[in-house]
Amino acid sequence: MTSKIYQMLHTSYGRLVISLLLGLGLASLFKRTCNSKSCYKFVAPNVSEVTSSVYSHGGSCYTFKPITVQCKNKKSILFA
Repeated sequence: MTSKIYQMLHTSYGRLVISLLLGLGLASLFKRTCNSKSCYKFVAPNVSEVTSSVYSHGGSCYTFKPITVQCKNKKSILFA
């Protein structure tokens, strides 16, 4: 059994297989995992930046004005 592994190391196909296995093993060691909701980072632009700018879309110009509204649906939406 061990001699077959050594023989496989000396072929180009065997080197490829061993390289793939070692590469996947190293990649799994250094992979960042997310175990909680704090891993997700939702970043929005600054409100003053959005409201002070004029945006052009489809030949018309638009400005944004923030309005606070109450949400009717209290159900939370889970991501991932």
